[in-house]
Amino acid sequence: MKKLFFALLLLLGACTPKAFVTIDGPNLVGTDGQPFLIKGTNLGNWLNPEGYMFGFGRATSPRMINEAVCELVGPDEATAFWKAFKDNYITEDDIAFIASTGANTIRLPFHYKLFTNEDYMGLSENQDGFERMDAVVEWCRKYGLYLILDMHDAPGGQTGDNIDDSYGYCWLFESEASQALFCSIWKKIAAHFKDEPVILGYELLNEPIAPYFRNIEELNAKLEPLYKQGVAAIREVDRNHIVLLGGAQWNGNFEPLSDWTFDDKIMYTCHRYGGDTDANAIRSFIDFRDKTGLPMYMGEIGHGTDQWQAEFCKTLEENNIGWTFWPYKKIDNSCMMAYEAPEGWQLVRRFADGQRSSFGELRRSVPDRDSARVALAGLLEAVKFVNCKPQEGYIRSIRLQEPAKVLVLREMGGHHLPFTEAVMPWLRRAALTSGLELTECHSARELGTGFTEAYDAILQLDFPPYPWPEQAQETFKAYLEEGRGGWVGLHHASLLGEFDGYPMWTWFSDFLGGIRYQNYIADLSDGEVFVEQPDHPVMKGLPGRFVIPDDEWYTYDCNPRDNPVIEVLASVDEDTYSRKTAVKMGDHPVVWTNSSLPGRNLYLQFGHSPKLADNEAFKTLLLQSVLWAAGR
Repeated sequence: MKKLFFALLLLLGACTPKAFVTIDGPNLVGTDGQPFLIKGTNLGNWLNPEGYMFGFGRATSPRMINEAVCELVGPDEATAFWKAFKDNYITEDDIAFIASTGANTIRLPFHYKLFTNEDYMGLSENQDGFERMDAVVEWCRKYGLYLILDMHDAPGGQTGDNIDDSYGYCWLFESEASQALFCSIWKKIAAHFKDEPVILGYELLNEPIAPYFRNIEELNAKLEPLYKQGVAAIREVDRNHIVLLGGAQWNGNFEPLSDWTFDDKIMYTCHRYGGDTDANAIRSFIDFRDKTGLPMYMGEIGHGTDQWQAEFCKTLEENNIGWTFWPYKKIDNSCMMAYEAPEGWQLVRRFADGQRSSFGELRRSVPDRDSARVALAGLLEAVKFVNCKPQEGYIRSIRLQEPAKVLVLREMGGHHLPFTEAVMPWLRRAALTSGLELTECHSARELGTGFTEAYDAILQLDFPPYPWPEQAQETFKAYLEEGRGGWVGLHHASLLGEFDGYPMWTWFSDFLGGIRYQNYIADLSDGEVFVEQPDHPVMKGLPGRFVIPDDEWYTYDCNPRDNPVIEVLASVDEDTYSRKTAVKMGDHPVVWTNSSLPGRNLYLQFGHSPKLADNEAFKTLLLQSVLWAAGR
């Protein structure tokens, strides 16, 4: 609802009073007047090419990459390549996708040369910086996203490494001309966007002053004075927007910043890659935030495992620090959207990373130019949204959406306890990296009115359809019939009949297809499951056939497939049982859903053996089933 409100507000534009994201002590306040926590990604490599995102190891800066392209195909074709690259790499489809993940903010890194007449990405005049930014602003407005403008490459270089396209030193702090140009460009950008509510803020410099230099203390002392110059230039034309100030040494050292009173819209920004995931790992950032009483935002994190990212994002959220992951798109993985290296790209990679420091070396290393042209053209196709692949595990791990809340019904004893105790540790880890928040429940007596309304799905992991008090039965029935949430039931959930003095729960029997439990393989058997509907979301990525070990393979008095509201997704091939048995159904469904209810539901007949904790097909199916049932 907040995203809809924001999109409507921005679309109304000039018809309503302008509202901007602002600060309230250590908090951000959105245009709807509510507390706002940044969650999003970085459009790295689009307007500031970076070598590793092309798979290069030595040609790492924009200048080096452009030099390699020019040497391969000449300056005219390089100009055409860069125009097509900018046209293809980020489009409206990309922004729409980012919004669909639950993100609320994009950080846009850019090179200062996009606002000068210096040679950059194929242009030496009539640079297209505003054209590109304006397009992103309109797309963000359409899809309800905020935008942070980040000067990633400043005049003279602010970092002294590849990421700022410098000559290996942060000359910005030594050059008055570079500082004047830095201020002039920010003033020009601020004048252009001064009334634009999509813009969250201006990040003056990315990762100033790398830790490599002998005069690092001298350089650090020049950081805050330069920030004050830049802010003063912006405030000549724009009093509306937040300014973002990063610490020295990879945005990690805030000791050089001692004055936080010179402007009333300051937010600080930190970066971090790797390390521990608890609050102690970011203690210095938290302490600085608390000392200044101003917001702190993690502008870059990434390139970790899904587990690391999920744990770290949880820590950031608990400590009121928003984040944007780096990057949105790159070659291979560890991003939201990955593209594959095109055919022949290894040829370009070898050339870009080879020795070309003399003209003799250059001539000897140039590959077949037509092959290079094909590879470069292939890259321009590969980076298009339609040809990229979303990294679903990565996206879930960075917690852009509120976690789906899942109630796990499980017994604390009984015949299936070994299965439950084996599977739960994996399930807890998988939930954390998949955007799920689990709450365990051990008694149906707890399922009172209102209790289930807090959950997006119920996982009946190891819990029979008895003994349920009448109130719990009615609550569960309403939960599914009214579409309040989804349900996944395993194995034990279809033990329908009269057991331990409890009557048959008729509604639950009808819900599962009108079945009554009949028999089971007491000595257990392996069985081969075959997927009948591979295109269903819960079956995605599963092999066509997979083995479930040591199960009881319940049989029923009738076949659920014969019920018109039942949709069967998988069955067991009884001819593959590892144990000779007469306990068979012939046609034996084991995964099905009841399509007559608004609440998504799925029954998985297996769930007996602790061996399933090591069965990849089972774990994939169970996790995808819970995500689907929870609407994810």
